Amino acid sequence: MHWLTTFSATHRRLFDWFTTHLPMRPGDTLSAAHVTQLCGSGTYFESGWKTQIAGKLDALLKLTDSMPSSGTIACLDVDITVFRHFEDDVVEHMQRTGSQYAFQDDGAGGICAGFMLFERREVALGLLESVKSRLPEAESEQPALNQAIARSDAILLPPSIVWTYGLHGLGLWEPGIVPHSPRGIAAHHANWTIGLENKMILLRAVVAEQTNYAAAQD
Repeated sequence: MHWLTTFSATHRRLFDWFTTHLPMRPGDTLSAAHVTQLCGSGTYFESGWKTQIAGKLDALLKLTDSMPSSGTIACLDVDITVFRHFEDDVVEHMQRTGSQYAFQDDGAGGICAGFMLFERREVALGLLESVKSRLPEAESEQPALNQAIARSDAILLPPSIVWTYGLHGLGLWEPGIVPHSPRGIAAHHANWTIGLENKMILLRAVVAEQTNYAAAQD
């Protein structure tokens, strides 16, 4: 598996979290690009956000282009905890269904642009270029992704593989709300909350839930 991610100065703490929790196997690679800080706060839809996303996509394209022609590619945001390996199950499902990519189900948000798996480099490059071409008109990369690919054509990963609070259908998460993450998830994406500090709090809360689930089984 070739793991790809990007981060800016405001997201350095999230990047450290992501890399600390990413389980690497022999043969896996992790490539990360530092993107110039163009959105001062680093907060969703604040001043400079759209320009920041354009820089992120450019960085992802460069990273992807540097990958070997074969091998599964995972493009993940840094506000993610990976608890266990899930790649083999996803790749097997992609091969069985003939699909070339798989994505996080973002509930009302549609197909998530922060958790994408591709069969090989050329597939990733093609879709990322298509997303980038739509960004001038689209609000951000996720609406652009949902324009570039039909939901019916995408493998949406089940919550047991990647879960986000948005799947509850209760709107944004805020501190003080119990996440109620499903037991034994492979990954958690803290994208349904706003603000870097809120993301860190939510990531820690879900780790605590998963730890408690595991302890209760022992």
